[in-house]
Parts: sequence; structure tokens; C-alpha cells
Amino acid sequence: MKDSETLEESKQISGDKYHAIMEDMRESYYEVDLKGNLIFFNDALCRQLGYSREELMGMNYTAYTKPEEVKRYIEIYKEVYETGNSN
Repeated sequence: MKDSETLEESKQISGDKYHAIMEDMRESYYEVDLKGNLIFFNDALCRQLGYSREELMGMNYTAYTKPEEVKRYIEIYKEVYETGNSN
């Protein structure tokens, strides 16, 4: 077996495990792009927000966030983007 085949198999196994963990979580998990559009999320977020996967994919966080929270999130996103620090 070639090293590249072993690496590809390892990546597939890791990806499958990651997917299983994300879907088994009860807590919502999501990722947004730099414009705040959903690009990755688990089923817990769908249940929490009451949308299907198709409805949520690409949706901007401002569509499901209270207006008073949007400003706070913008500040957080800006700090993480500028500093790389997510703590």
C-alpha cells in the first residue's frame, strides 16, 4: 500500500468520526464565513432555530439573531478576525 493511500484512508476515517461527533452533539455548533453566512453546522442548530438544513445553509446570522445581539457579535467577530484570538 502506498503512503498516499494510507493518508487518504486516514483522512476519510477522521472525517467520518468528526461528522459523527458533530451530529451526536446536543449543543449547537456552527461556522460562518467572513460575511456571517452559515457554512457548516450540525442538526442541533437546525432543531434550536427551527429551520431545515437547506433553509439554514448560507443564511446570515443576522436573520436568526436578536438585533441587540448583532452589534455584540460584530465586535467579537472583528476581534477574532484581527487578532486570531478566539478566547
